[in-house]
Amino acid sequence: ESLAADRARGFDLATPPLLRLSLFILGDDICQFTWTHHHLLLDGWSAAIVLQEVAALYQAYARSESLQLPRRRPFRDYISWLREQNLPEAEQFWRRELRGLSAPTPLGSQTSQAHSRRAEEQYQEMQVQLSRQSTEALQRFARSQQVTLNTMVQGAWALLLWRYSGEAEVVFGTVVSGRPAALEGVEQMVGMFINTLPVRVDVAEEQVVGEWLR
Repeated sequence: ESLAADRARGFDLATPPLLRLSLFILGDDICQFTWTHHHLLLDGWSAAIVLQEVAALYQAYARSESLQLPRRRPFRDYISWLREQNLPEAEQFWRRELRGLSAPTPLGSQTSQAHSRRAEEQYQEMQVQLSRQSTEALQRFARSQQVTLNTMVQGAWALLLWRYSGEAEVVFGTVVSGRPAALEGVEQMVGMFINTLPVRVDVAEEQVVGEWLR
């Protein structure tokens, strides 16, 4: 109940901090610690780094030991790096890559604004876990075609959009880590790095799946 209320409370982006810490005493020797934060602060990679540091500090405290954590490069260095990039050149690149497109490809069910509103009101989430056999079969196929499992998933989504939209060419967004290799120490920086980039896919019906994925 407390977790549901915390989620419903949300965050006011104009009022820092964009995180909350809660400790629940469930018994004499049972506690639950909850860390709620806005996604603007951290991506998944960064959250793992923070949790590793918290665990290391906790273990050191439990052993009455001191611990000196490594100094990490500050997130502001990434912002400075971004400002140094050639934004007009990047804009020209994406305008060239997306020429002829004006919007992401909708699912075929989104045929009207009214229908879209009804679909949003009825939105539900379902999680499906593949069996080990299915996962291993997908991995074997990916290796045999010399592509990554991620490429297969992106391709499956492209085929789904193609099938239900009726369009020969589809475009959708994919999330990337956004950590530039040119920035030294970026793999240990804490902040929000992820970005969403457009993927434009031409579905050629005459090609076999493996050839098309490659």
